[in-house]
Amino acid sequence: MKSEPRSNADAPPPGGSVLTYGVVGSVSAILLLAAVAGFYELDLTRHVAPVAGMMALAAAGGIALHVVRTQRHLAALVTK
Repeated sequence: MKSEPRSNADAPPPGGSVLTYGVVGSVSAILLLAAVAGFYELDLTRHVAPVAGMMALAAAGGIALHVVRTQRHLAALVTK
């Protein structure tokens, strides 16, 4: 179809699965937390609950990003 290349350029499909987006979000959060904790000389092992909460929020954010990108891609396919 002629409309597919343009819709892929406007809103490309997500490159990975929902699980991949969630894992990348969690790993990014823990790396950021480790960098901040190292700068302020904090011990993250004493704050397990906040660290786990931040990782869960980051995973949920990654999953939400995947859903939004998928919806935008499908909407671009339908409208073109």
